Amino acid sequence: DGQTAALVTTPASLTATALSTTIGEQVGAVRGSNLSRFITRAQSGENLTVTILGDSMWAGQTVTNPATDGAAILLAADLTARFPGTVTVTNRAAGGRTMLTMHTFSDVENALADKADLYIIGGGRNDALNEFPGGGGVYKEGYPRAGSMAARERVIRMIRDRVPKADVILS
Repeated sequence: DGQTAALVTTPASLTATALSTTIGEQVGAVRGSNLSRFITRAQSGENLTVTILGDSMWAGQTVTNPATDGAAILLAADLTARFPGTVTVTNRAAGGRTMLTMHTFSDVENALADKADLYIIGGGRNDALNEFPGGGGVYKEGYPRAGSMAARERVIRMIRDRVPKADVILS
């Protein structure tokens, strides 16, 4: 449909609070972008869903108490505070994931089944440091940028094809 995913830069040094605030501010402030559907619906008070794909940062493994301080939990609270409806966040992130391994572990298929209004695709340190050599669970050094970018593009295309009214943020 000619839309691209919104890109939110999130340096690895961001805390979970800063990460959720950055995403929340982006969603709350973007006008005239591909997030316009989500924003318009959120401002009208609709109850919306967000699904997150990512690594340990989004899974909450970088904080002391993921149940209260994880980026996904904070994001849900932040978006619900910004908009009149409820925003429910399904966090499908898991420690150690890369764009390449999300397909291997069925993360993408499970996320697509959510039929979310907004998908956040988080890539991080694992994408920068490791490559998954197609199976066996053995990581090796190196960063297959072309493979990782192709996997990210494939996830975006799958979302666009199967959940065409969803918006997408890359973080």
